[in-house]
Amino acid sequence: MSEKKYPEDKPSKHLTIRIPKEMAEAVEEFLKTDYAKRMGYLYKVDVITAATRELLEKYGFYKQPASPSESILSKTREKKKEELGLG
Repeated sequence: MSEKKYPEDKPSKHLTIRIPKEMAEAVEEFLKTDYAKRMGYLYKVDVITAATRELLEKYGFYKQPASPSESILSKTREKKKEELGLG
């Protein structure tokens, strides 16, 4: 299988990070749960991004972006956590 190549003249906002296979499998199992669906997690990247953001915010290394769509999604997830008694 050949490696996917992106155009060099167009910088990407994303990059690839590898995680242990067991962790990826755990994320896949989590995505099958009703909780994941209620929280709006559809893809592995959603779970990994949320977990990473939460850890970095906790230790003061990341601030919420000014992007309206990202802020709305984060607020929606926080509200759902509170409704479920998890926040």
